[in-house]
Amino acid sequence: MHLQGLVEILEAILNLADVYADIWPLDDSPRVLMRVILHYNGGASIGGDKSKFMLDFCDTVLRENASRAIEKETPLSFREAKERWMELAERCQPPSGGQGPAANSNGNRPGAGGARRDGTSNLTGLNRGGTAARSGVCKTIINGQSTPVCFHFNRGACRRTAKGAGCDDGRNGIYAHVCNYWDGPNNKFCLAQHARMGNH
Repeated sequence: MHLQGLVEILEAILNLADVYADIWPLDDSPRVLMRVILHYNGGASIGGDKSKFMLDFCDTVLRENASRAIEKETPLSFREAKERWMELAERCQPPSGGQGPAANSNGNRPGAGGARRDGTSNLTGLNRGGTAARSGVCKTIINGQSTPVCFHFNRGACRRTAKGAGCDDGRNGIYAHVCNYWDGPNNKFCLAQHARMGNH
C-alpha cells in the first residue's frame, strides 16, 4: 500500500517537473522534492500515513518557495528542504516516554546501546550511539529513552518550556537540545551541545 502511494507521489512530482521545465526552467523545486523523498527512503521511518506526510512535505516546500518567489528569493535548496522534512517528522514522533522509536529499514530499532547503565543522561560522546542515519528525525538517548532532537533549538528559536537538557512541548513530548547537523562523510549526526545554526 505504501509503495503504491509512493509511486503515485513520485509520478505527480515528475509531472510537476515537466510543467516547471516549460514555465519556470530555472526553478528545480520538483527535483529537490524528489531527492529529499528518496533520501529519506520514502518516509520509511515515519509513523502513520506516509503518503499524507509526503504530501504535507511537498505542500510545505512549494508554499514556502511561492512566498520566496514573491520576495525575489531563491527556492529552498536540498539542504533547506531536508530541514523542512525533519521539522515535519519531529511532529510525527511519539512522545519520548511512549512506545519508543520505530524500527528502521533494516528492522532494527535505532539508538540501542546509547544510554549509560545507570540511566543518567548520556550527553557526552553521543555520536557513538543513539541515532539512525536517514531516519528523518535526529534522536539521542537521555535517561535510557530515545529522544528526538529539537529542530527549533537548532534553528536558534526554541520557545518551548525548558526541561533538563532540552525542552517540553507541553504535550508530553520531550526534545533534546543538541546539534542535529548531519555529518555525511562520517555518517552520523553531530550531537554536540550547541545549535546547528552558527556552528555548521
